[in-house]
Amino acid sequence: MSEIEEVKEVQTQENKEDRATSIAIPQELLEDASCQLGISPDELAHVLASSSDTAAALSALRSIVPCYIAIKAKFESRRRGEVAGLFCIVADGLTGDILDKSLWVGRNGLPEGFAIGASWESVMNAIRNIEEPVDSSTYKKVERILDAFFTPTVINLLFRSEEKPESLLRIQEMLADEFHLDFIVDLELERFNRLRAELSKVLPESEGEPEEAQGEKDKGGPKAESVQLFCKPYVDPVKGKAISEVSLGDLVEVSLDEGGSLARFVASVMAKSGQPTAFPVKAVERLPSGDYLVRLHISEGMEGVFKGSGEVRVKIFQPGRYVIPKVNTAFTVIFIGIVLLGILLFIFVIW
Repeated sequence: MSEIEEVKEVQTQENKEDRATSIAIPQELLEDASCQLGISPDELAHVLASSSDTAAALSALRSIVPCYIAIKAKFESRRRGEVAGLFCIVADGLTGDILDKSLWVGRNGLPEGFAIGASWESVMNAIRNIEEPVDSSTYKKVERILDAFFTPTVINLLFRSEEKPESLLRIQEMLADEFHLDFIVDLELERFNRLRAELSKVLPESEGEPEEAQGEKDKGGPKAESVQLFCKPYVDPVKGKAISEVSLGDLVEVSLDEGGSLARFVASVMAKSGQPTAFPVKAVERLPSGDYLVRLHISEGMEGVFKGSGEVRVKIFQPGRYVIPKVNTAFTVIFIGIVLLGILLFIFVIW
């Protein structure tokens, strides 16, 4: 009996290998994705082929592979009080089309506590929430510079390779030529995937699902996803949210390490792109046993599933928000007084 099982296992493995080598996957997609992920096209093809539904796996790949770029920058004239500014440009990395842009320009220096190393969502939010009024004449000049420099081809080159040094120098030169001042420019690039773009509402409505297709889906009623990945939520007893209280749209952080080869592949893709494995809740169902079944939207054609007691508190991902730190004046005065007193006592002891 064991010999028969062994033969079946060998045959099953051979079938998987044959399927992996014969499956039709667009070579262009494989090469582009493997370049972004840092793995070979053959390895990527094998992982996709091991999925029970290759079409769904390809759809998931398009959702999790980084294909968008955020260009975040701050600039300031070396002579303080002249010109300072911040901007964040979000674009399609493949076509170079700009999807969203935020710009602030002033003459009283940069806002304290601002960091372009933060997520592009928080940077964009911070720029739009700056209370200091914009210098309109300077704003228009800087806007013309950005429009002239960030063409689709430049954005695509920034997405595909690290062109930061050349971009920094060029922006510095264009600002210097316009304002006849020397500038300090700091620029950061952040690549992200379609799933994150959809969650941030940065994509235009035209890129969403066509109304006709949506209507057909509504007529047919809800359908199960073609691919399910079993995941394990991270538990947070202090700040977490009880599974019974989880709401639609909550971003639940999960581990995909035990969900099979495709799940581990999704996790590795998101890790290499710097994204947490946090997905929005699409459905919560209470089972007859009293436990809860939670479904997460990973991509079109793919969902994550986990089950647990309603009392278990799971970790909910909270996107970072930019907050300008506030300094307590009274505390500062007391602290400085204590430091000065300590220095005087030290000098008195020495003498």
